[in-house]
Amino acid sequence: SGLPPLQVTGFSKAAMYIAVDTDLDSGQTSEAVTVTGISSAALCFATITNDTTTEVSVTNVVASANTATVQVSADPSTSGADLAVVCYE
Repeated sequence: SGLPPLQVTGFSKAAMYIAVDTDLDSGQTSEAVTVTGISSAALCFATITNDTTTEVSVTNVVASANTATVQVSADPSTSGADLAVVCYE
């Protein structure tokens, strides 16, 4: 009974990349964030770190060479939106 033991067959080198305090201005619904060192194979996550005038959430993050493009659900209005992006590769 119970779970079988975990089997580790190998390790791969991985790196984390972080970009913070990136501002999404009023009127925008996406922002290309510079994350030096990543490729299109990176897994990226983003969050909004400030209170926005309108309700806004992150809907998608797409990685490409040295850039993570963050899309949000709506225009953040006059407050803008501060983004933090974490990528793993």
